[in-house]
Amino acid sequence: MRSKSVVYSSFLVYELIRLLYILAYDYGTLAGTQSRAWFAAVPLLVLVPVFFLMLALDESRFTLWLPLVALVKALSAISLGVYLVQSVIDYLAAGTIGSQIDALVISVFIILADAVLGVYCFGRNRILCT
Repeated sequence: MRSKSVVYSSFLVYELIRLLYILAYDYGTLAGTQSRAWFAAVPLLVLVPVFFLMLALDESRFTLWLPLVALVKALSAISLGVYLVQSVIDYLAAGTIGSQIDALVISVFIILADAVLGVYCFGRNRILCT
């Protein structure tokens, strides 16, 4: 049981770093021109770290949150993948892909990490619910 607490705690640290990166990244737009949907969605990014905190504290009590975390991580990987493809197309058209390569590499890492976390949570839920 102790090892699962360490696993969820490491997931929590990853989620907090991811959240800080998303909030601190300069997208080259002013807050006034940022989409209202972006401002509405940002508070929802806090939910997954809260779920991982609850799971780290007591996995058996909060097992029901694992399918929701797996769903959120799957949707996150898909939406970030679409964003990545559209960004590459836009940067290639503008000829500025060289200046954005760091952000694109980090986006690929986040997509892979979200996919791994989603698969882990889905698999862990199947193990615990049998």
